[in-house]
Amino acid sequence: RLATDSNALVREDAAVALASSRSPAAVSALAKALGDKEWTVAVCAAVSLGKTTHLDAVDPLLALSKSEDWRLRGAAIVGLCHVTKLGAIPTVLAATADREPAIALTAQACARAISKQDFGSDSTAWLKWWGQNMLKIKLFTPEEAKARREKFGYSVPVHEVFRDLDVIVLESRGDQIQSVLERVETGAAAAAGAKADKKDVAKGGVPYRKTTAGQHRPDGLQPFGVYVSNCTGEVLPADLEAISWFVRTGGYLFGSCWSLGETIDRVYPGVVRARHLENELATVSAEPIAVSSPYLVGVFDGGVEPHYNLEGPHLIEVVDRERCEVLVDSPQCAGKYGVGNMTVWFHAGHGLICDSVNHFNNQGLVNATWIKENDERQAYAVDRMALPWDQWRATAGEKWWGSNGKAAEHVLDRTALHLVTNFVRSKRAEEL
Repeated sequence: RLATDSNALVREDAAVALASSRSPAAVSALAKALGDKEWTVAVCAAVSLGKTTHLDAVDPLLALSKSEDWRLRGAAIVGLCHVTKLGAIPTVLAATADREPAIALTAQACARAISKQDFGSDSTAWLKWWGQNMLKIKLFTPEEAKARREKFGYSVPVHEVFRDLDVIVLESRGDQIQSVLERVETGAAAAAGAKADKKDVAKGGVPYRKTTAGQHRPDGLQPFGVYVSNCTGEVLPADLEAISWFVRTGGYLFGSCWSLGETIDRVYPGVVRARHLENELATVSAEPIAVSSPYLVGVFDGGVEPHYNLEGPHLIEVVDRERCEVLVDSPQCAGKYGVGNMTVWFHAGHGLICDSVNHFNNQGLVNATWIKENDERQAYAVDRMALPWDQWRATAGEKWWGSNGKAAEHVLDRTALHLVTNFVRSKRAEEL
């Protein structure tokens, strides 16, 4: 199918599937696919070629790394990052100074993982380090590396899962996931939980960088990171190409609300589409339905049933049910609007796309305007927002429970954060 199918998406899927093969025939087929007329197929083939970890994968990738087409050159570098062969490393280190930011950042992420050093875009320094240390370096097999990365299991706190991860956030007019990332507790704040002073929580947070419409290529999206398309998700055509390359070479894309129609369906069409309800405002009950999914582990423990705040949403219509899994559903929303899918995900090339109809940052007590009493707020925080019981016990007597606004400053709806964190755990268990 990789060589003969007329459908580019089928060829792309075939290229991705061959990543797990170690056979010479698979390597040969992938090497031939580097010349596919559709760049989306060629970049998936390049990454798969590297993931085979076959010695014969190195030379075709080295040749492709000289391409003038940044998409192909960059995919070759991603493949060389995966191939775990010493002969690939000098080219990766030289690419730390590539003129295309996405390629330079990709190479730098790999170089840091191998060396535990950071010379940024100074390729001369990286190559000097390699000359001095290459005989000491052990490149682990995929199986060995995965075993070492089991430290990202479910017992690891959120801030550790995100440590040293490149998180890129689209600065937009609607959602602001960065306000959630900034509230992730670390150190003393994590131990104190919701009782921690705001000044202590401010010392923590998940580091991130921002990009804007028209700046995705200059800012660089590299596939060992994650990208969040905040609602409204409005980007330019040049941005869409950069995001498409990012996802197909292994990046994870998280979208909220309008990002479905403005970004996701334009980057990877045919799996989900938006039903536009721009003039609707509602709060609906929801429930997890993919109960065996690893992405829901710990998200709704203890019978948590979240509320989703809909603010002129793009509801999620699933077009291709074989490719897409619904994680959270709302019968209430389906009864009112005809569509109840709240959160979905699907593979896209070597990457993954997850979309949620709500805003990551606008959940919780601030919208629960019908609640008037302290005990009702506390019950809502536990039942709808996944407030841990130990944090409830530690804060039950606090005066700030007296108003929705004050309580919202101290109590974060953790369901969206935990969901995103589970996807990141999975990604980090498979990569650098």
